[in-house]
Amino acid sequence: MIIPFFKGIDKPNKVPVTWTLLFINVFVFIFCNSFESANDDVDLSSFARDEHFVVTQARVYARYVLENEKEYSPMVLFKAQEALLGDRSALQILGTQLSFQDGKFIESVSKKGIPGDQIAIQNWRSQLLDLNRGRFLHPTFMMGINYFQRDLKHLISYQFSHSGIMHLAFNMFFLLIFGSLLEPLLGSLLFLCLYLLGGIFAGYGFWLYAGLSAVPLVGSSGSISALIGIAFALLLNKKAKFFYFMGFVRLPIWAWALYFWLLLDLAGLFKSVPGFGTQIAHSAHIGGTLAGYIMGVALLLGLPRLKEPIEELGHELLIHSRSRNF
Repeated sequence: MIIPFFKGIDKPNKVPVTWTLLFINVFVFIFCNSFESANDDVDLSSFARDEHFVVTQARVYARYVLENEKEYSPMVLFKAQEALLGDRSALQILGTQLSFQDGKFIESVSKKGIPGDQIAIQNWRSQLLDLNRGRFLHPTFMMGINYFQRDLKHLISYQFSHSGIMHLAFNMFFLLIFGSLLEPLLGSLLFLCLYLLGGIFAGYGFWLYAGLSAVPLVGSSGSISALIGIAFALLLNKKAKFFYFMGFVRLPIWAWALYFWLLLDLAGLFKSVPGFGTQIAHSAHIGGTLAGYIMGVALLLGLPRLKEPIEELGHELLIHSRSRNF
């Protein structure tokens, strides 16, 4: 992977908003994990190991999918048919994955009667209620965008919650790199507004393309994608330093933003199977990048005073990119 380096990472006194955003993200991550450790009375993974729960949920979900076949992809319909025929792999996929992502299904089964063995269904419903109570009391679920939470508050709060330490570390590195590049150029207040607005548009992009599942969308990568889009627009032809394996290369910013960021997300999006979801929110990345590019173009048109600082920044990037042999 080719990683942007530009002019490095600035100190907190030079990019205060960037570092403040980083500290907030780290604090929220520590708080969420502390909360999970202190409230482990509901072991969510135990439900996936309960065969009776998984099989009952899979069969109920399979019937629901076939009753609403127009809303599902051919692959999901095929898996539903296989599950009702007793295929163990299909039962596992529907019972532990797809049914938990389907917000409409979870909402539906809480309101309507379900035919079948009523004792088994009553036990399953009771377990499902306990599971959902545990899921939606967790801070990550409460902060994320999902089928049940899709308002402006969550379009902002999801940007500060992360699913794991690597997810957080990767995003914070890119935040420091692009924050150090753009905050001095735009000013702290404008930078903060564009960061949050980019995350909101990224969330909408995910929502419009993929719909919203009961599994929350979390992470700051949509907001950071917007920063990448802004850099793409403002510094289109400027050459900068990128890290590649054991050395550095010099590339135009447009080449990296287009080929090594946007096109990789497009490839990931087209490779994903409709209805099965993915751990990477490619549509949020794409939505954030496009929104950032549009905001960058708007800045160029609305703030002609940026032209001279952009040229100075481009010259600074060129000097930094020549500081090593390429």
